[in-house]
Amino acid sequence: METGIDSGLYYNYLIWGNVSSGSDIARLEIRSDAGSSVPLAYSHGWFLGQLELPPSSSASLRRSYVVVGYDSQGKAIERRDLAWALTDTP
Repeated sequence: METGIDSGLYYNYLIWGNVSSGSDIARLEIRSDAGSSVPLAYSHGWFLGQLELPPSSSASLRRSYVVVGYDSQGKAIERRDLAWALTDTP
C-alpha cells in the first residue's frame, strides 16, 4: 500500500495476464468509466500494469474499469471488465 498525493490511503492493484496467441492485439490499457486510462506493458502475449484506487470505504471515488485491447490500427477489439478483480482487499 502507498499513500496518495492527499496523504490518503490507496490500494495498488497489480493487473497481469496473457492474450491468446491468435489475437490481433497490439497494445492494452486500463480504462475507467470516467475516461482516464493507464497503459499496460505488453510483450510476447503477456501484459502487466498497476492501478491505484482509494479504499472501498471511499466507494463514491471508485470507478468501473476495463482492460481494452487494441489492434495495430488503434481499433478497440477486445474488452474485459475488472469488477471481479477489484473486490475488497483482505
